Amino acid sequence: MQKMKTLYQCDLTIFVIFFCIVILGVPAGRTQSNLQVDLDLAQFQDTKDQSYLEICYALGGLSDAYVSNGKGGFTCQLVMDLHVFKDDSLWASKVWKVENSMADTTELEINKQILDMFRYYVEGSGKYRVTIYVKDINHETAQDSTDKEIAIRQFSSEGLEVSDAQVASKINRKSAESAETFVKNNYEILPNPTLVFGENTPALYYYFETYNLQNNLPGTKYKSLAYLRDSNGAVVEGLGSLFRTKKKVYDTGVEMGVINVSSLATGPYFLVFGVADSADARVVKAEKKIYVYNPAADVNVAPQTTVAARAVRQSFGDLNKMASEELDKEYEMLSYLTTKEEKQFYKNITNADAKRQIIFKEWETQPGEEGLKGMEYRSLYLLRAQEANERFKEPGKQGWQSDRGRVLILYGAPSDIERYPSSGANKPYQIWRYDSLRGQGAIEFVFADRYGFNKFELVHSSLRGELQDSFWQRYVLVGPQESLR
Repeated sequence: MQKMKTLYQCDLTIFVIFFCIVILGVPAGRTQSNLQVDLDLAQFQDTKDQSYLEICYALGGLSDAYVSNGKGGFTCQLVMDLHVFKDDSLWASKVWKVENSMADTTELEINKQILDMFRYYVEGSGKYRVTIYVKDINHETAQDSTDKEIAIRQFSSEGLEVSDAQVASKINRKSAESAETFVKNNYEILPNPTLVFGENTPALYYYFETYNLQNNLPGTKYKSLAYLRDSNGAVVEGLGSLFRTKKKVYDTGVEMGVINVSSLATGPYFLVFGVADSADARVVKAEKKIYVYNPAADVNVAPQTTVAARAVRQSFGDLNKMASEELDKEYEMLSYLTTKEEKQFYKNITNADAKRQIIFKEWETQPGEEGLKGMEYRSLYLLRAQEANERFKEPGKQGWQSDRGRVLILYGAPSDIERYPSSGANKPYQIWRYDSLRGQGAIEFVFADRYGFNKFELVHSSLRGELQDSFWQRYVLVGPQESLR
């Protein structure tokens, strides 16, 4: 495996430049290009039993990023900003520039994305969150960001363990042409951080590692498991053997293979992977969510004609009556409950029935609220969204998209609201109080109209997982604030 890259804090001057260009130069969420950054994380262990985190990213949608460089060719220039948080505290950060050139933009058909990876040693177990931002230097409104969490665990030095899985678009034996960044155990693994396979990437390659085999699996052979299950938990049939029998040679096993997903219907799936002894008496496994986009395969899927299938369609309720555009609007309002990967996957779907099924399953898998689940919870959620639209519309935003709208949708109406109008001492702000919320007891949310445009932004909350700022008063007080520092 290549030498580990070390963590370092970003240079203050570079950070200030990045902050001015990205944060101050462009309103959040405003993008006029197809620039897209995807991120994937995985934990592995080296030969010295030290855990490391792989951070892999892909930059796509680059067709607008390349500009003439005055030398007959084209160049894209991007600024990247990476933050790694451990248990909500900043653990490391990095700012760097990505520059790529090509003689002709027709090369974009071959080089559709920029791919890179970092490997960092981790410091103990805990929740690690990685956030990555990208800004196109040549187009001021072109930017994107994404974040992802991973639960870093302490691998046992004695018990049977399995690493995370890395899904890839290709795995080859290492050669002179291999990019060292993507080499592990003499294999070049080209990761697919989008986690989307199917129409353009029909072969799903996977790689994972198993540890402490010798003392935990009896005999000279063991089984390496890898298969797909659908969102209902059923094993997907017709994709080959679920396991391979391997000879036990070393204490660490390198497990890899490929699954052809070209015949699967569009939708989310789970790659189940792991290891077992030859008698299946000892099994350790994990899973990773991936997405399949196969519009051609969807056309060939046999129509549902069974009684059970008709019952499923009927259970979609109001969704059955909605046109594709209406389904899109509803999925957009689901943004507070879905991940970026799920949103990007949904954008690729053109079939209304597939959209309907995804939205239905999204509601069914939500934890719900006030004893409501599934489509009943949907009714509550959409009713709150309608109320938010009526009460909290802001310049350039529908009410449900505002901070107050989001809080109303997710947590319901507050028990009490304190409203503070503009005065010589303070800017307008509101404090929403809940007697009890998510098992925490008394909770408050503070919204401030910081710039006088009737746009109330969340500046503080006492609820775990929400924005917390003990010095939120600095956003609303007018005049000297020395006492707050």
